[in-house]
Amino acid sequence: MAIRYHYSESSGLEAIVSSGTPLRYPLHMHMRHWTLGLVRRGRAELESPAGTRRVDGGGFFIVPPRQPHSLYIAGHSELLALCLDKECTLSHNRGPLAALHSFLLPQEDEQLEEMIGLMVRQAGCQEDLQADDRIGRLAARLVAQPEEPLSLAEMAKIAGASPWHFLRRFQAQIGLTPHAYLLNCRIRSLRSLLRGKVAAVDAAFRTGFADQSHMHKLFKLHHNLTPRQFVLAGGKLEELG
Repeated sequence: MAIRYHYSESSGLEAIVSSGTPLRYPLHMHMRHWTLGLVRRGRAELESPAGTRRVDGGGFFIVPPRQPHSLYIAGHSELLALCLDKECTLSHNRGPLAALHSFLLPQEDEQLEEMIGLMVRQAGCQEDLQADDRIGRLAARLVAQPEEPLSLAEMAKIAGASPWHFLRRFQAQIGLTPHAYLLNCRIRSLRSLLRGKVAAVDAAFRTGFADQSHMHKLFKLHHNLTPRQFVLAGGKLEELG
């Protein structure tokens, strides 16, 4: 099995190439990123609120920010996944994309342009969370402060609802349970710390995990890599050029 991560801190672009044994990514979401997936060979199965979609070699899929999804990559398959920050203006920062082309297959240039075009059109139709909505404000708070030790009862109080009603409202609006969403936020924050050379034990503490063992288990579940393997598999896109 091989998983490689290439990323650009300046543009928010990340490219993940995975191949080899079957991989399964559990239900999760990307807060700010569009995910564009090119299935180079084999097949992938994407599960989202729209249902389960099979994508065979040569096909692609698009996942917008904040859309819950899970992904299965069959054995002997290869997938190129691109994560683009929704605030990034690609036309103003072509450096990372130019570096990305150094490992794109020839036929993927046209696919990439088609995917980005679809992404831009879909972005114009996507609605943001209401700024005055309590659930939306709480979700933004969890993104900004994932280490905050909020219980379900405390989150419900912030949202002005009973725990039972809060749980239903949060999952209906966000797409994940409050606990799953909080873990999602912590894992995304953890990734940034690991890339910043913060030791795993310190990163676990700073992102609100009870202990390093718990963090290690969840990180591997979500990335199919241990934290150390994730760091070793990473590289900056600008260094490819």
